[in-house]
Amino acid sequence: MQKQFSQLGYFSVDASISLPEKKEKELLLSTCYQELSKATSDLSFFPPLLISHGEIASRISQKFVSNKPASGLIMIEDSTTTTTTTNDGKLNEQEFPISEFEPRFPILMISNHSAPKFLDGWIDQVELKQGNEFKDILQWMDELGM
Repeated sequence: MQKQFSQLGYFSVDASISLPEKKEKELLLSTCYQELSKATSDLSFFPPLLISHGEIASRISQKFVSNKPASGLIMIEDSTTTTTTTNDGKLNEQEFPISEFEPRFPILMISNHSAPKFLDGWIDQVELKQGNEFKDILQWMDELGM
């Protein structure tokens, strides 16, 4: 997707973050947040429009925007993403807790699931149709004048 944005003239960077080995008494979310903060700190004068793919990436992005300025947040459901799960197959909430924040910027969620409760009424949502994500993002950005 980063290449598609670049071809349209957008300055874009792919900040792929691999899940590190868990260290004792350290949340994986904190480690990933620090990596994302470092990756974005020198990139641009303007706050980023974050695009996250998958539930873990969305939690990392939520942590980022709860502490740093952002132009917008796009969270894309990705059923192929590997997750850190508990025995019942759900995302490990202790490792990746929800980071609530004041939504002072546009937010888009491309998913077939409902948005986090704290974002009810503050989020634009589009049904996930595999392969249409880039088109949906561009349409949303155009509607907002981004």
